[in-house]
Amino acid sequence: GNYYNIVKDLNDYESQMKKINAQSVDKLLRLLPKKTFANVLDIGCGTGAFGKMFKNKVKHITGIDMAPAMLEKAKKYYHTVRNTDTLLYLKKHTGFDLIVAADVFCCFDNPEEVINAVGLALQTGGIFAFTIENTDKKQDNINYMGRFEQNPNRIASVLEKAGFDIQHRTDCVLRTENGIDVKGTAFVAVKK
Repeated sequence: GNYYNIVKDLNDYESQMKKINAQSVDKLLRLLPKKTFANVLDIGCGTGAFGKMFKNKVKHITGIDMAPAMLEKAKKYYHTVRNTDTLLYLKKHTGFDLIVAADVFCCFDNPEEVINAVGLALQTGGIFAFTIENTDKKQDNINYMGRFEQNPNRIASVLEKAGFDIQHRTDCVLRTENGIDVKGTAFVAVKK
């Protein structure tokens, strides 16, 4: 949420996303099972990168974000968009068979709370697909850009404690900034 609120010009934002070669949505799409999902939630949908690639493969897709101007651009790629806080939304809405959070965990200072809330919002057998920025430190770290980095081993442990079975855990490049690859991990986990 907060990182995107500083964006003044959405056209500039979209050109920046192309410039940094954002790859997390593409990575998650390749890891998902080839099936039609009924009820999908895209957390931190931004201007709609995931919805643009996925809308025709689902019965219903909702995008949520904290930036109203981004949602205005994203709405053409989603059946529903909501300007809302992630935790508030997850506590009020359930029955999803897929929840996606592509390159969004860098905005969360409370990944355990988000993962637990996702677990409650997913139906049994539902999939949670998301990426994190990596740190090798045991605790979360705030990097020079003000984004949160998480330890993949710790996040895997949180997933297991929250009742998820990890199907995929893949190291990946999330994006390239200033010529440097931002390393992350893509997770696909199924609610038991």
